[in-house]
This record gives sequence, structure tokens and C-alpha cells, in this order.
Amino acid sequence: MGTTGTGAAERILIGSNAARVTKNAPCPVFLIPRGAKFSGLRKMVYATDLSDDNLDRVKVVIPLAKVFNSELLFLYVDKTTLSGDDVDVKKIRALVRKKVKYPKQSGFVCTDISVKEGIDFFLKKYKADALVMFTRHRNLFKDLYQPSLSKKVSFNTKVPLLVVHEHDSLF
Repeated sequence: MGTTGTGAAERILIGSNAARVTKNAPCPVFLIPRGAKFSGLRKMVYATDLSDDNLDRVKVVIPLAKVFNSELLFLYVDKTTLSGDDVDVKKIRALVRKKVKYPKQSGFVCTDISVKEGIDFFLKKYKADALVMFTRHRNLFKDLYQPSLSKKVSFNTKVPLLVVHEHDSLF
């Protein structure tokens, strides 16, 4: 589905068609921003919070990655290291490799004060062809006062975004 982007006021008042479709679709949704040029999916960034359900949903993406012989770059944006705590990158990579059986994968940890900003920085730095994000079902109250990260990213992304839902099955 193509996205054209909307202003902040428009998003608050009426949302966007892409956000509505993404929320209600019974399957993964691939959002293509205006001006994006498709040249294959050599590098797909899977933004993850490292939860079991999040890492389990990558199984929906692997068949697509195989078709394009894509490299899956797992990205965890960590805000805790900014406060002085150290994140164990080796443990994170081991966790991803244990949960995800795909040969062309690598894992990265990016530190930033905002997950969205960390994702944006990483996408630019690694010249990703697409971003993949997992989204959970949210009730109306939570969606109004704490919009999902995938929804926030969908309004401003410059690269195609594949949104995978908690109920999606394999392609």
C-alpha cells in the first residue's frame, strides 16, 4: 500500500488510510512511502524489543527474505545504556540466533534516547531496503494515548515498512 504522509493535525483528527488498513488487515501489510524506489530487498531491518512473541513473528518474514535472498538485520534500540547500564550484545545476538533459524542474519544494538530516532538513524546508516516491525493488538484507549511505534514510524518512514501482526500466519 502506498503512503503519502500526513500532517500532525490530520493524523490526530482522522488518522490515515494506511494506518487504518495496517491496524485492521488480516495479513502483513507492506507500506511504500511516496518517492521510495524499489530495488529489491537485499537488506531488511527487523526492529525488535527481544520479546518472545516479537522474535517468533519473524517466521512470517523469513519466506519473503528467502525469495529475495535478503540479509535480516535485527535491531534492538536500547535506551538504558544512556543512563550508564551496559547492554550485553553477545547475549542478545545469541538469543536471536537461538530463536531465528535463518542463515543471513546479523544483530545490532543502537543506543538512542528514542526508539523511533534510533531506528531512523540505523536505517540511514545501513541503507536498508525495508523495515519490518511487529505490532500487537491495541485497544482504542491505549491507541489514542500511546500510539504504537509501528504507527508512528509509518507516518514518517522513507523506506518501505512491512508490518507484521501478532495473529498473522506464514505467507
